[in-house]
Amino acid sequence: MTKIIVTILAVLLTIFPNSGFLLSNYQNLTFLGEDAITDTIVEAINNNDADTIEAMLSQHTKENGENLNQKIKELIAAIDGDIIEYQEHGSGGDGEYSNNGVSIKDKSWKILIKTDTGKEYLVCVSWVIVNTSNPQKVGMKTLRLIDTDFNQIKTIYTPTT
Repeated sequence: MTKIIVTILAVLLTIFPNSGFLLSNYQNLTFLGEDAITDTIVEAINNNDADTIEAMLSQHTKENGENLNQKIKELIAAIDGDIIEYQEHGSGGDGEYSNNGVSIKDKSWKILIKTDTGKEYLVCVSWVIVNTSNPQKVGMKTLRLIDTDFNQIKTIYTPTT
């Protein structure tokens, strides 16, 4: 059913490209959800797959970040061992703004990972779900790796705006 709705919204957006309401609903429905994104990130880390993580970044992040693929590889390499267990570890916060046809919705969460070497890390994910004024910002905004002593190890990209 969701695929049908997404398809209808995509068609309507081609007819009414300036409709904030349609764009907001389309962007909201195409968000895969925390669980699916978390699973994909963990699998990509375990497989040393920087390309999959890079593909999740928003167009804005890709255009404004420098050496993103290399930074993702460094983040993956900074994890000591293979991930043997992971779980979502609390929300980093949700935000929602809507005014005069402009809607912005974002979400942040943490993933606690444990490796086969006994190390634990937090992977902090920040994601823009809806942005009708700047659709190129929809997607992963930033990704951070923090050890359990809360020492930041790697940050892929920190947006200035």
